[in-house]
Amino acid sequence: MGPETVVGICVERGPDLVRAAVAVLRSGGAFLPLDPHHPTDRLAFMAEDSGMRVLLTQQALDGTVPFDGPVLLLDADTPIEASDVPGTGEPDADTLAYIIYTSGSTGTPKGVAIPHRGLSNMLEGQRDLVRPTPEDRVLQFASFGFDASILELTWSLANGGRLVTAPKDALRPGPDLARTLREHHVTGAMLPPSALAVLGEDDFPELRVLQVAGEACPAELADVWARGRRFHNVYGLTETSVWSVAAELTPGQGRPPIGTPIRNTRIHVLDEDLQPVPAGVPGEIHLGGQAVGRGYLGRPALTAATYVPDPYGTPASACAARATSAPTGPTARWNGSAAATPR
Repeated sequence: MGPETVVGICVERGPDLVRAAVAVLRSGGAFLPLDPHHPTDRLAFMAEDSGMRVLLTQQALDGTVPFDGPVLLLDADTPIEASDVPGTGEPDADTLAYIIYTSGSTGTPKGVAIPHRGLSNMLEGQRDLVRPTPEDRVLQFASFGFDASILELTWSLANGGRLVTAPKDALRPGPDLARTLREHHVTGAMLPPSALAVLGEDDFPELRVLQVAGEACPAELADVWARGRRFHNVYGLTETSVWSVAAELTPGQGRPPIGTPIRNTRIHVLDEDLQPVPAGVPGEIHLGGQAVGRGYLGRPALTAATYVPDPYGTPASACAARATSAPTGPTARWNGSAAATPR
């Protein structure tokens, strides 16, 4: 193990998953989530494409990921003693932290490489927004193959709180999810609006912070769920370390905005020439700053098309520029549209 060593993690939901992810980060390596329920050919592609050097898995899943390298069974009878593993030192801001692969719905899956700088900035942004405490019980709802799971893990454990893990069946939107929230006294959760819409209108008095992401949030949903708690609409890209923009919503506010950037983050709505569009005119969202990742593994042309030089960067963004050789800092370009509004 050492800096830039990619370690695959293929385990079921539960403590082994959390231990593995934290251990890889602490060792200075980078973790690669491998969902055991994904097709074998996808798992094989990710293992090879990422340059994975080690696989952490469980006895029941041994052989799930086609891989010829070292395999460590986390639930084996004989553990590895810490004294047998040489220390690697603390990773720095530009050391690779994790790789998340896109769904591949528009072509071949792409490995998004995020350094510790982006992970740390996301964590600090979450602290600013949520003000977490050691009493928090945060639900791990997202699959480990989605970067929202990384936010859930750091939101809880990096702030002295608890992470509530549950089997997939206990997280089915509707009565099962509602029961899990109540029985485990969950105080914080990030859910897609579609899951929230079928929860019913139970009080959930202990759920003090609720975040929605991944889909547009209807105003009617915010009117119901923003009562009596802090309710955030968050937006971001895998390419920019999970999330970059957030809005705190209140009942009766109307159509929810995507909000304002977190610390060390810039957002612009630009035309195809990277020029700001007038208020009310559709354009592309560009996110820049410390959270922008390195790019796509082994895909320089695609990286160059998506991670473009930031024409509105400042000298303060130079540390981000080193990862992409952009002169004033990179910006991740979202292939969608939004309307520019006055600030």
